[in-house]
Amino acid sequence: MKKRVFSMTAAIMLLFLTAVAPLTSMTASAASGFELYTTYPGISVEAGETQSITMYVENNTGSNVDASLSIVSMPDDWTCYFTGDSTTVSQIHVQDGTEESFTFYAVVPEDTTEGTYTIEVQAVTDTGVSDTQTLSLTVEEIEYGQSSLDVDYPEQEGASGTSFSFDATIHQQQRGGSDLQSVREDERRLAGELHAEQRIHPGGEH
Repeated sequence: MKKRVFSMTAAIMLLFLTAVAPLTSMTASAASGFELYTTYPGISVEAGETQSITMYVENNTGSNVDASLSIVSMPDDWTCYFTGDSTTVSQIHVQDGTEESFTFYAVVPEDTTEGTYTIEVQAVTDTGVSDTQTLSLTVEEIEYGQSSLDVDYPEQEGASGTSFSFDATIHQQQRGGSDLQSVREDERRLAGELHAEQRIHPGGEH
């Protein structure tokens, strides 16, 4: 009977330790006073763009630290790097009781399919304390709605065979959004391309 009670007690203790271990790991960096974080760990991106994310390193360890920055994991064919003051960096110095920021960049390949992709960024101090931040980047395809074309001079006159120049602005409405994207086409040759009304007079007479 005593052996059976001992076995049950040992099993309960093992189960308790197994449940507590992940929590201990999660709070280790906070307890050490060293933290790597970003305000927006989950964002939407487009295929083919370079996305920047501002990240922070907070140091309350009791001494100044030099933290090495690295990418633990990222999607295949993606390019990721860090910058500080417009320079590519691999380490960041953080004085005790302060925080410093750096910029993380992710280059999303143009052929990336829709979905959510994760990237793990890690910072390790010269004393061995580390923290990891997981970033979730959701690739979405932008759908465009109706487009409209405005021409500065929709009517022009001239002799037969005369070429005309137009200033045109294309307005494109993103589906589900309210912003208009305008593309300016300066002095585009539209002879035969835009069906603007033209009053043609023989011999060039008006």
